[in-house]
Amino acid sequence: MATTILLSACQTYGTKGIVPIGPNMFMVGRLGNTWTDWSGSAVKERLYKEAAKFCTDKGRVMYPMNSAAHDAQPFGEDASAEIQFKCLLPSDALAAQR
Repeated sequence: MATTILLSACQTYGTKGIVPIGPNMFMVGRLGNTWTDWSGSAVKERLYKEAAKFCTDKGRVMYPMNSAAHDAQPFGEDASAEIQFKCLLPSDALAAQR
């Protein structure tokens, strides 16, 4: 039982993956690890890496839309982050940057 509690405490919580939220728009959010993540930016970094891989696997480029992050607070509030992004064709991603 103690092992189950310990493993549960070490889990990363939040959404269960990338969620479509519109035409070619996606969102993913997570709470950080209670014991190691104090910065919302660290959680956001992992989400951007996950989003980039998601788009690359589709032969596309990740284009960030919106994001939010919150740092951990003492006594029970874990760091968290959410990002919204699109998966664009490489030529569309270049045009969007102009």
